[in-house]
Amino acid sequence: MRRVRYITAVVAVGFWVVAMYFHQDYFRRPVQAFKDPTLRDDWHAAMDRASSSSSSSSTSSPPKRHSSSSTESPVVDSELVSELGEASEDQDTKLLADADDIIPDDPEEIIPIPGEEVEDIDDSVPEDGPEDIDTPKPETLPADAEHASRGDVQSVHTVDKVRDEVSKKASTACPAGRKPFHVLLTSQGSVYQEWQTRILHYHFKKQVALHPCTEMTGFTRVLASSNSKPDSLMDEMPTFVAPSLPASVHRGFQVINRPWSLMEFVNSPKFEEMIKEEYVYIMETDHLLLQDLPNTATPETVVGFFFPYMDPIPPDIAAVVRRFYKDGPVTDLYATGPSPTLMHVDLLRKVVKLWYEVSVELKADAEADRKFGWALEMWGYTMAAARLKIQHEVIQKLQIEPSHLWRQNVTAEQPYIFHYTFGHEYSVDGVPMVGQVGEWSLDKRRWTSVYPPTRLTRPP
Repeated sequence: MRRVRYITAVVAVGFWVVAMYFHQDYFRRPVQAFKDPTLRDDWHAAMDRASSSSSSSSTSSPPKRHSSSSTESPVVDSELVSELGEASEDQDTKLLADADDIIPDDPEEIIPIPGEEVEDIDDSVPEDGPEDIDTPKPETLPADAEHASRGDVQSVHTVDKVRDEVSKKASTACPAGRKPFHVLLTSQGSVYQEWQTRILHYHFKKQVALHPCTEMTGFTRVLASSNSKPDSLMDEMPTFVAPSLPASVHRGFQVINRPWSLMEFVNSPKFEEMIKEEYVYIMETDHLLLQDLPNTATPETVVGFFFPYMDPIPPDIAAVVRRFYKDGPVTDLYATGPSPTLMHVDLLRKVVKLWYEVSVELKADAEADRKFGWALEMWGYTMAAARLKIQHEVIQKLQIEPSHLWRQNVTAEQPYIFHYTFGHEYSVDGVPMVGQVGEWSLDKRRWTSVYPPTRLTRPP
């Protein structure tokens, strides 16, 4: 009997060792995928691009980069990387050159307005790092704010050039039924979002160069800036500048500048001049386009990402939702948010004002502020959409946002966007350190006031 127990124990241990071997190998896959030189060099090329653009600016000098001991780059399936170009470094350089032909980086190609001063960058509060600030009751919002003329002129000129070049490349070889859409990138004037914006714009240009028949035919950055002042990126990408909200309105939660700046843009005459497409795609600065995105939205239906934590059913959440949404059951709310979303321009016009107003109401309510936290503006959007009966197609594949706080199989899908909003922690062997501090990591919040290094420590 003792011998049987001994043999059973040995067999059990053997199975455990084999299981752990394959288990760790499975966990290593995401990190091994990033060892693909194409994806790794993409990050480096983007940061080099930011460095060269930064040094050539004649109006201001962005802060110098500071080295960091350890950091990470996006972790995606190597099969995704193949579509972005399995070519050699020379071929990848050619792709980037093609992208440059579409969106000029030479300021002389853009209509300049002399004498413009660039705003001192405010990096005090990252967009997704809200602080609890006790402030007086919201005051009157900026009225009839003047938008930066330099940004407006430059933007229209460049957007038209992008659209014309994409149309030329598409010609008659592209399939019928294409539904062009315009990327709207919401951002604020800070170093923290500046370096993220440059990387996002790089990948937008690359996807346009790789896919002549892409439906992404336009790009505009919607910048919330103090006193509507332009920043150092005005000559790099199409930009519309809106005045940022006062602290008495956003109450330390600057993400509310997203619906506010979009509302300012939609209500401006510049919207009709700059947005010729019938659809728009709302993005955030920490999004990376991994592949060309098809437009599956309709005039009646918004395409959004499925956020599991946007669940209105838990009793404590439902109690708050019912106070602000009284038109039906809480299940009317979709488990999604305002970004990433693909929608018809008419739906954006329809939802943006109420989205902003509900977000301000939620922030001013102590219980809602406590329950919704950093996702408060997302709840503002879903409640506004539910009130207006706007239908959504919520899909998981739209993006991926892994985190060291939970286990996620990053090779299960081939997402269109990598959202690096959460921190990542790995052991030296490439095993995810869930809920722990790893020996190798990446967290964008390490660089809130300085640029990250152009050469990041490679994953294990």
